[in-house]
Amino acid sequence: MMFSVADLMDAQYPPEYITYLVRQLHVPGKVRLIDDAQELFPGILLEPTEAHTWGSMNIKVNTKQGLAIMCGDVIYDERRQCHRNEVFIEITKHAEHPAFPFGDRSTGNYWNLWAAKAGVQKVMAEADIVLPIHDPLVTEKYGYEIG
Repeated sequence: MMFSVADLMDAQYPPEYITYLVRQLHVPGKVRLIDDAQELFPGILLEPTEAHTWGSMNIKVNTKQGLAIMCGDVIYDERRQCHRNEVFIEITKHAEHPAFPFGDRSTGNYWNLWAAKAGVQKVMAEADIVLPIHDPLVTEKYGYEIG
């Protein structure tokens, strides 16, 4: 909310969107701002990650297929950020290093580079199912997008 309202990353949203969001803060039960890790319901955990903006959250859901992480803007494109590819050759170097078994390339839109890289690593190390918000690979794998 702070990043969108304060215009810290240039104009990300039209002013009428921001006005709407701020008004919702004053509607009882409409918006709940969460800063720390919290179990929303049994098996559904909200976990802060500073990988995109301060206050970004991953949503972890225990499923029959394993741990699914809806990682929002931590990972935009799993293929390009996390796996060997010809576009970002440094991921190949990371993939060969025992301490970095996955790529850790940030989205390019972050407020803290080290947190962004750590966020990618954490999701890839923990998740059985990775669900980025904007990734076309999600549609290929699962038939639909979540955001």
